[in-house]
Amino acid sequence: MIGRALGIDYGSRRVGLALSDPLRIIASGAGVLQNTPSLVSSLARLVEEQGVAEVIVGMPYAPDGGLGKKGKEVEEF
Repeated sequence: MIGRALGIDYGSRRVGLALSDPLRIIASGAGVLQNTPSLVSSLARLVEEQGVAEVIVGMPYAPDGGLGKKGKEVEEF
């Protein structure tokens, strides 16, 4: 697949970002966004500007392997 990958570490207050190089060999931190109502539009702008082809969202699983409260929040996101 050609194009960058964007990794998202979703948090209630802040959302961490990592962006790969175009060949997807190396990913580097790409900053942090505040989790505000404009989050999705900010992410959409980043996807368009950086040529992102795939978005990967980290999923926090509970110790038993199921989805806890935070996992359900990420799933809704």
